[in-house]
Amino acid sequence: MFASTTSHSAPAILNEWETSKFAGGDQRYLQQDQYKDSAQLKKRANLHALYRTAEVSWFDWVIGRIDLQPGHRVVEVGCGPGWMWDESSVVIPEGISIA
Repeated sequence: MFASTTSHSAPAILNEWETSKFAGGDQRYLQQDQYKDSAQLKKRANLHALYRTAEVSWFDWVIGRIDLQPGHRVVEVGCGPGWMWDESSVVIPEGISIA
């Protein structure tokens, strides 16, 4: 028989390491194991590329919903290694600055 050490009542305030369905689950695991470096992210991206069933790639779908106009400046922060802009087949208009 196993004894449970898990409380069934939710704490009033969750600290940054506690499990929260609103914060993506077990934050300690996500930070220290799953995403401690880009190797796991690359594996997940490769799986999605190999087995996706959507007619349009995720990157093309996202970029297709951005109203990019000449003169716009795009700053992508905290979004991985910038694959979206490198791998999209959407033609980016002249005069767009992406950093």
